[in-house]
Amino acid sequence: MHSYRHLHLVLGLSCLLLTACPVDRYTVRPQTGMSGKQVVQALADAASQEKQAGRFDNAAGLYERALRIEPGNAGLWTALADLRYDQEQFRQVVALTAKSNTLAGDKQALRIRNWRLMGDARKELGEDQAAKAAYDRAEALEATRTRRWF
Repeated sequence: MHSYRHLHLVLGLSCLLLTACPVDRYTVRPQTGMSGKQVVQALADAASQEKQAGRFDNAAGLYERALRIEPGNAGLWTALADLRYDQEQFRQVVALTAKSNTLAGDKQALRIRNWRLMGDARKELGEDQAAKAAYDRAEALEATRTRRWF
């Protein structure tokens, strides 16, 4: 009986604390009638603002939330990779840019950006040959991209 009363006290205090917690001002709440793409854009915009303010963990959470809604969005994977680079999580950068490249399709500018970012991360990891290979891939894509315009 004593433990039952103790449980009620703990639950009551927990509820009180939860209701007294301020609402996170960085939470993006979808408006009624917003499409999935609009929600994703709002999350990405908020994440970008958080990143610029130096709140990397908040930004990462927002990008990850957007990716749960739209996992095939190559640009979001690259944005998260950029953030992870700023956090010096270079192994994640390599994985995230590779994922983005698999989804990028014919978006050559995005693929070039991914290869350069991957090269930068590989360089930071001391993987000079892999970095050079990534830079070479970016350069080759850039060359085919500029040839199309002539």
